[in-house]
Amino acid sequence: MNLWLDTASQEKINVSIKNPVDSNLLEKHLNKNFIQTLCKYTKDNQLFCMGLSDHLPYYEKLTPGDELLLTITGDKSFRYYAQVSGKAKSRALVSELWPFQKGTNIVYIYFITNIREINIQKTEIFSRLGLKNKTLAEAIPIDKHNYLRYGKAYKHLKLNITEYNFPTSLSLDLEPSNLSKKNQEMPIKEGDIILTCGKYPPSDTIIMLQNIIAKFRKKPSTEFSHISLGIADGVAIEATRVESSSVRFIAYDELLLKRSKKFKIYRKSTRKQSLVKSAKLQYGKEYPKLKLSLIKGLFEILYLKYYKKEEKYYKKEPYQLEEDSYAFCSSLVADILREENMIELSTQEKSHLLSPADLEYIIQNSPEWEDISIESQLLLENNKEKNYNRSTTTNTIKNFVEYSEQESIDNQIREWDNSYPLPNNIPIWEQLKIYARIKDKSYNSYKSQKKYTDFLQGRNS
Repeated sequence: MNLWLDTASQEKINVSIKNPVDSNLLEKHLNKNFIQTLCKYTKDNQLFCMGLSDHLPYYEKLTPGDELLLTITGDKSFRYYAQVSGKAKSRALVSELWPFQKGTNIVYIYFITNIREINIQKTEIFSRLGLKNKTLAEAIPIDKHNYLRYGKAYKHLKLNITEYNFPTSLSLDLEPSNLSKKNQEMPIKEGDIILTCGKYPPSDTIIMLQNIIAKFRKKPSTEFSHISLGIADGVAIEATRVESSSVRFIAYDELLLKRSKKFKIYRKSTRKQSLVKSAKLQYGKEYPKLKLSLIKGLFEILYLKYYKKEEKYYKKEPYQLEEDSYAFCSSLVADILREENMIELSTQEKSHLLSPADLEYIIQNSPEWEDISIESQLLLENNKEKNYNRSTTTNTIKNFVEYSEQESIDNQIREWDNSYPLPNNIPIWEQLKIYARIKDKSYNSYKSQKKYTDFLQGRNS
């Protein structure tokens, strides 16, 4: 949270501060879901807003919950207090909302709530915030250190406001020039954790089982049955029984729209490293047989709880990734996050024993992870309305699949070379595995098929 100082003409204040913005005008230019979300943070579903110039460098820093002191152009006092609830970029809305400002470079809009009339001298505010007297030409943020020292503005001004639980981000970009920028329109980005609830009965069963376990563990219940991980803009990796019954890459619209009735997305603000390499190495693992895995997991949990209690087991040691060819959705995500040090798990918390609810609980209790579901929902709706072209995500998935196949094949061939170094020494059962892979329809590229064929022919010649 921060404090902003802004200025506006009396005419502009009359249009969108003293009077609410016409709802028909908003619905004409903005996403309905975005408007409904904004209305949660105001009374009587009435929305108020201000505008910012196109070249303003601070727009990205403006976040819900920020405080605002507003002055009228030429006045020596601040006349309004408010809080930011969201922001949007729409030149078309600006031109209709404030037609008297045609010719200006205003393109950004920020919505405000908890508007209160005040009367406090600019010099007094500048002095308390450690600023020199200056003429405000546009919105400026106060230095974080000075704001922390000053404290909440509404408390200094003794204002009675409604304390809303604002989201960490609420923005909408409708400028055509930006719709082509990949990084600005995708609801999923690399490193995002995506929790979903499927549209079919098995999802409800999984949720019920997780909540029964949560009740015994005295942990919160969950609404989600599945977890996946973003590995690129618009692309996630998941372990699923749908179609392929294996680890696969999936586009955001299929995951969030076609497959799910609800979702939640978390993003780690401090992530620096790339997850792509770790994710690609997981591609193609099979989804295990559910009943056998549940029985095995139950016995292992009981064994660890009642018999394996020696001190050395519970010491924190480097976790070794489980070397197998199977993966649940939650074990897949846990393994990748462990590999990249993005999540803290003790050595006894084995990946194949973790459920989506377990990971959700860990993430919710970590201050580094932020819930960006509202922002992602708005981007999703916006892309749907704009008939977004899927070619970008399709090409990304195609490249990932080809790279992962080659990596998997090279690793397998190296393993056969090391295990059977002599010519004509590959056992018949291993040769049958190679033939099976040559016929495997999941390996689509000719290059993948040819590697296996060349290897077998070379070793048997």
